[in-house]
Amino acid sequence: MKKLLLFGLFATILFSSCKKNESIEDKDIFVSNQTENLQIRFAKILAPALADNSELRSLIKSEALKMFDKDYDILYQLIKDKRVGEKTVSEFLSSYANSKEEFDAIEENLPLLTIFIPTLPNFTPINWNTSTEIPKVAVCLLTSGDIPYYDKYRNQSIIHYGLIPGFPIIVIKQNERVLVGQTKHQKSSNLSGSKYNFSFLDESFDGSKLDNTPTKGGYTTDPVNIEAYNLGMEWHRDYVYYGLTPTKVNGAYRNNYSEFITSFCMLSDSWLGKISDDSQDPFLKPSIANLKTPFWTDGFFEFKITVLINSTNGMDKTLTKYFSAKGSDLATVTYVKMGFMYRVDKVIRKRYNPNLELIPWDLKNYGMAWKFIVSEYDPKIELSETKEVTTQYALNFNLDLKIGLKFGAGGTRTEKTTFTYKTTKESDDLGEAILTFDQPIITGITTGLGGKYYITREISTGWCSLNIEPKRIY
Repeated sequence: MKKLLLFGLFATILFSSCKKNESIEDKDIFVSNQTENLQIRFAKILAPALADNSELRSLIKSEALKMFDKDYDILYQLIKDKRVGEKTVSEFLSSYANSKEEFDAIEENLPLLTIFIPTLPNFTPINWNTSTEIPKVAVCLLTSGDIPYYDKYRNQSIIHYGLIPGFPIIVIKQNERVLVGQTKHQKSSNLSGSKYNFSFLDESFDGSKLDNTPTKGGYTTDPVNIEAYNLGMEWHRDYVYYGLTPTKVNGAYRNNYSEFITSFCMLSDSWLGKISDDSQDPFLKPSIANLKTPFWTDGFFEFKITVLINSTNGMDKTLTKYFSAKGSDLATVTYVKMGFMYRVDKVIRKRYNPNLELIPWDLKNYGMAWKFIVSEYDPKIELSETKEVTTQYALNFNLDLKIGLKFGAGGTRTEKTTFTYKTTKESDDLGEAILTFDQPIITGITTGLGGKYYITREISTGWCSLNIEPKRIY
């Protein structure tokens, strides 16, 4: 799953044109399956319709800015009955098709058909002037690193892999954040106005939900962690969850704290190649890269974090958390202009704060070690994976009272558990890491502009790093 804005590679651009009155049914060199064929047909319908009607352009922009799935996506099925003048969107676009039957086939066979507005160096969903800027229409294909796009005459041109458009353009694709014909996430869905049963892949993609991501000012560690550090506790979480101190060695469990994934950062430029290993990496040479979908055509990154947690009662937990991030959330990017295109000049990585709540760490019931598995998610062919986790259980408990610091005099018991969890064939594995209860939350203090800062411990998967910290929840 390849995303926007981060990346580019020097390449050339070729243009291939069709006749002005080209039939929409003509074969395209890019077509490899029915879905791609229908997407291209839809693009050839939408391009002249957008050129002819500023009201349609305004509708597309306003719908994209709603970010119904927390990206600049428009699920076509949710706007097809909205009005453009005296006609519905469906009726208006149908008039640009070769036949009503052709357009009906597109609507019937592509329930997840999506119009996406990319964020480019000189064109964004926010700054699109719909009165004067008529976008070309590109098609996101899974089988080519080259992207076909169409103008108002349905002429086809090509954006070669590694280049970023320097002109207004929108993208036709399939939605990766929405499920059709499934109900398990329906409670998180506000997708109405369609005959299809839509739901979100995860409630974190529901644009109607409030976003709890910290502001651009960054994240500040919870005061309880600072207190634990300043007390000189060896096990900071002993203080957080049980109120233990060097002089108070027994304490009851406090469930008003929970673990959070507070920050996320890719570790080196090589992560670009890793995320692109089944597709394309703009920093790889073309002879190495297996070119597929360019980043700019497909919106935000979707990350999936699976947490495997052993439990004393046999109810072992597999937590699954998702978050999305813009390219600009993960890196600062500069570009070089190349005619009508751009390529990336420099990429400077930066830290992102997803602020994802996990669960409270009840040491009596949950093991000493939690395993974190990270991937850049692509919801295609689902697979089952198994992982083995070995953990220790602390035995120094009397009911909910923890007796003694650390393991006290009770010792430990070691168990091994095999977990089965879901992934997908196209997801990019970003590795795994272990967090243990005894690891410090804060590792030191540094000074900088604005004063004193606490350094929090990171765990590394090799490709990315995570900060996991307790926070007060009530």
